[in-house]
Parts: sequence; structure tokens; C-alpha cells
Amino acid sequence: MNPTHFFIFSLGPVQSFIAQARKAQDLYLGCRMISDYCRCAAFAFQQTGGQIIFPKIQSESLTNRFVGIITLANQDAGKQIGESIAQTVQNRFVEEGLAAIRAGLGGNINPEDIIGMREQLEAHLQTYWVFSPYDSQNYAASYQEAERVFGMSKHLRTPKVLTYQGAGGGYNMFATDFLGETGRKCLVDGELNVKVYRWSDQDSNRHQNNPQELMRHKLFFTNRQEVVLVGNQSDTGPFASIEQVPPKFIQDGEGLSAISFFKRCYLPDGIDYGGMKNSPDHWNVKPYNTDIFWQGVEVSTTAKIALLDVLTKAKASEQFGSAFSRLESFIHHSRPSNFDKKYPNYRAEDEELYFEENLTEAYFRKYIFDPRKLDEIRTAHQGFKTALSRQGIQLQPYYALVALDVDGLGKHLQKLDTQQAHEETASKLHKFATAVGELIGSEKGELLHAGGDDFLLMINLYGLFNTLNQIQQKWSELATGLSYSAAVLISHYKSPLTRAVKTVKAELKAVKTRFKDANKNGVSFCFMAKSGAVSTCHFKQDKLTLLNELFEALQARKYSPKFIFQFARNMEEMGFHGETSSEEQETLRAFALSELRRLLVRARDTQEVSKEAAAMFGNQFAALLTEQVRDGGNLLDLSNFVQFLKMAELAAKHTNQWQEGTFK
Repeated sequence: MNPTHFFIFSLGPVQSFIAQARKAQDLYLGCRMISDYCRCAAFAFQQTGGQIIFPKIQSESLTNRFVGIITLANQDAGKQIGESIAQTVQNRFVEEGLAAIRAGLGGNINPEDIIGMREQLEAHLQTYWVFSPYDSQNYAASYQEAERVFGMSKHLRTPKVLTYQGAGGGYNMFATDFLGETGRKCLVDGELNVKVYRWSDQDSNRHQNNPQELMRHKLFFTNRQEVVLVGNQSDTGPFASIEQVPPKFIQDGEGLSAISFFKRCYLPDGIDYGGMKNSPDHWNVKPYNTDIFWQGVEVSTTAKIALLDVLTKAKASEQFGSAFSRLESFIHHSRPSNFDKKYPNYRAEDEELYFEENLTEAYFRKYIFDPRKLDEIRTAHQGFKTALSRQGIQLQPYYALVALDVDGLGKHLQKLDTQQAHEETASKLHKFATAVGELIGSEKGELLHAGGDDFLLMINLYGLFNTLNQIQQKWSELATGLSYSAAVLISHYKSPLTRAVKTVKAELKAVKTRFKDANKNGVSFCFMAKSGAVSTCHFKQDKLTLLNELFEALQARKYSPKFIFQFARNMEEMGFHGETSSEEQETLRAFALSELRRLLVRARDTQEVSKEAAAMFGNQFAALLTEQVRDGGNLLDLSNFVQFLKMAELAAKHTNQWQEGTFK
């Protein structure tokens, strides 16, 4: 009887690839590509007779790895299967990348004719896999050994390097075995050379519409065959006219590598194209270069997420309806008259036009709007803004980026003593991912990734706390025996998305570290201003209700937010920092709580809140104060407590309060 083995497979890069995003479209498609290519590997494994035990590959979003079992005749059979699966995924990435890039450039350019295009695609994907003996009688021990071997294997790979720019590529100053790339780097990933560049008006003026001048002085290339230029300034090199390449793929003045352009043009799996949904060759029948491709994937912009409550509720409102409809109509028809002909099936709307700061001639010219329609849009915008202000509603520019991650999942899986328990955990995580997807819907935000054990969401601030509470309830209902940590970043819609993603991921890691000895289950709540300044606080998830209560009280103006800044000033003047003993901490906490109660009583709306109610509300912060210790309990961290109060104030400041009867 042939022995059974565990098979563990993963692919990368993951975090850096996802975070390399200028637009929500980049972020969403980066997540989907990781999921789709992991699923492709899982399907290939199943075709060899393997069985997937974790995760559920039916989930729309997956992590970058899976675990399966398979019966092997010998070691050579395992090696052949592993190499075949890795090659299947690698071949798909390269071939689909070339197909998507060709379609994105209008179908008239062969990407393989561009020096370095195929090489960038071939060097990107990293795959790791191992086989390890399976023992049903000692399941936990054999699985732990499989994970140990897999962890070692990830350190035994030599990174791929690009060598195509050697002396043979026209760069005679380099040796033939020159490693790396020289030239203008991609605006999204910042690592690889630009392979597709779109002319801007500034380029045309500065370089006299001369592609060779642009190549030398901006892109720093000497070989014209290394880059496709998109614009009206054609020459004998690779060229695509602007009518062939819509702005959703590449904007004016933007230079993208093969990887970043592929991401922009990617069509996600998920539709049963030609009955091949469960096949690793599924991508072959994707409709690249058809109307479906040109319409692309609809992903809400950060501006739309920030405005989602207004855009949704204003349409149904008798007070705002006419003013909103007028502005919406003007924005929808703000493109030049020949826009639909140049960019068929391209979405005409741009939610950033709802913000007054973007109603400028410079913005209109940069993003291909008709400047002659600027005055009528400004007039309609002012009418809509006035109608909103009468009800105390504003066009809020902030949204929330939320990352969730299950705590200690790897260790939990290694403790499970049966395959059935492993599969049950996968099933529960699949149910949770499905529930979160249904919960977010289209009115609360955008679900960017839901892998079961990790999530990335964009949420409108109006529904933020309610959504976080509902996610907690869904998780509790599953009774997994696990917890999850969360990072919430309130960010301006114009803040660089790459920085927002990196910040929320870093904060998720930080809160796990802070509560690593207390079963984690923490929340990092952050605010990133338009200037880029970030403030943050960490707390346990059971304090999320308290933050919500303070947020609602401040939003309803039951308390003046001035008490927060007065409390912070008083604590700073008292010198509440540095190392302290447990007895000193108790005294300091008692004083801080007393001062907080006193300030709440003074800051209350006397018509709405009694003195006793304000004092009782202050007492609710006692447990939170007790948790404000760091460095093994030697440091009283009152600054984190103050930031907790400030987060509620900032959230209240940038969230609309829709009163009952405001819309019908």
C-alpha cells in the first residue's frame, strides 16, 4: 500500500504585491490575483489525485497557501507532482500576463517584442511546496513536522534576477551578465523598470513631442524597444494611441512595469467561462479583448467609499433629491463629446468631482473632463452642498480601511489531532468569509479580500462601528475557539493608498505584539490625516463598545470634545509618564479616572445629561485605564488612553449623523 503524504503549497510575493497600489482597483485586483493563482494550484493538485483539507477552495477569496494530502508511489512521483503544479501556475502567470497586456494595449502590440516584458513576468512569481509523511494515528505530530519542513524550504530559494539589459541589449557599458535593471522605475511597485508609459501634456511640451527625447531624459532608456509609449506622438518604436488604451489601465504621466500593468488589466476568475471554472486552464477562455474586458472590474474608489452614505441616501431624499440629481447629471456628462468614441465602455463618472477642491481646470484637463462644463458643475455643486448643510450633513472626505487577521491560526492547526478537525476549521472560516462578504454588501463599502483568516475592507464611516460589531457577532456565532485582531485606519480619500495599506498592516502587527501575552484579540484604531500624520491607539476588542458609546455621545453633542484636550493637558502637566510600580500605577489611575469624571461633568450638555449620568459614564473607563500598561507592566501608558479618546472625537468629527426623517 502506497503511503499518504501531506502537501503544502504557497506562492508569493503577497504583502508587498498587494500593498503596491495607487488605486482601489490595484488593491482589489492584487488580492484577487493571489486568490486565483492559489486556486489554480489547488485545482492542479486535485487533478493529480490530491485532496485539499485547508482552506475551502470554494471561497471567493483565498490565502496564498493550501494544505492537502495525496498517496505517493515514491519520492520521484512527489517531486514530479510538485514541480508540475509549480510550473502550471508559473506558465499561467506568464501567458495570461502577456494576453492581458496585449489586450490592454489595444491588441495591436505583441508584448513579447518588448525587451524585458516576458522577463519581468517570469521573474515575479515565487512558489514553495513540500511533501511530508502523513500519519493518521499521530496526526498532530505529522502535521507539525510538515509545517517545520515547509518553513525550512522557504529559506532555500535563490531569488530570481533580471539580466536582459546586458551588453547584448544595447547597453554596452554593462557586462553581458549584468544583474538588475537600469532606467525609470514603475510608479506603482517602485522596483521594476517601466514597460508601458503614457504621454502627458507636460511631456509633450517639455520634450517637443519627440519620443527619443522622452526616452533619454525622462525614462533613461537608450533602447527604444524596451518600452511601449501610449500617446499621439508615434515613431518607429512600440506605440499605442490613446484611443486604444483607456485611462483606467494607465493615466497620463504614469509609467508601469509589466507586473503592474498586468494587474491593472487582470480579469478575475469566478465566472464559469466555457464550463472551465474548476480547471487550472480556466484562464484560457477569459474574454480578454472583448467588451467584457473593456468594461473591466468595477471597484469603488476611495472617494466613493467616503461619500457612500451621501450618495446612497441623497438619491432617496425628498430634501436633496433634485439638487443631487442635477449635480449627478452634470458630472455624468462632464466628459468631452468624443470621450465615448475614444474610450468605449469606460465608466464616465468620477466621485472626486463631488469634492469642491477638485473642481479646477487643472484637474479637468488631467483626468480628461471638459473644462467648458466646469462652471455649471460648480453651480450645481454649490446648490447640493447648501441643501446638505441645512440638515447638518457634509461631504466627508474620510473612509475606513479595515484589516482583520485570525490570531494564532497556525499554532491552532498544529494542535488539531484529526484531519476532520482540520477540515471543520476550514469550513467555519469559509462560513465567516461568506458572512462578512454578505454583511458588507454595496451600501457599506467594498470587500477587497476575505480569505477566511485575513480580511481587507473599505468601509464608509457612517456604518463603521455597526459593521465592526456585526463582524464580532458573526465570529462569536461560529465558536471557533479562536480570536481575531483588527486594525482600523481612518484615511483621507487622497492619501496614497500604498501608504494606507502598509500602515494598516503594520498596525495590525503592532497590536498583535502588544497583546501577545493576553490572547491578542486586540484592535488598533488609527487616523491618518491628509498631511500623512498618523495617530493611533491599541485596546482589547471588548472596549470597542465603549469607543462607540463615546463616539455617539460626541456626535450627538452630549459632551464637548474640549474635555479630551483638557484631560491630555492635565495629565501631561502632572508628568504621568515613565516607569512606575504597581502601587504608583493604582494611585495614578485613580487620579486620572477622577479627573476624567470631573471634566465629563463640566463638558456635558446640561439639558441632555445629568451630573450623575456623566460621572457614571466616566466610571466606564476604569477597566480601560487598568489595561494601559506596557513593558511587562512597568510603564503606565496614559498616552494610549488619551489617543483612545481622540479617536472617538476624530471619528465623530468626520462622520455624518443622519437624523430620523432626514431622508424618506
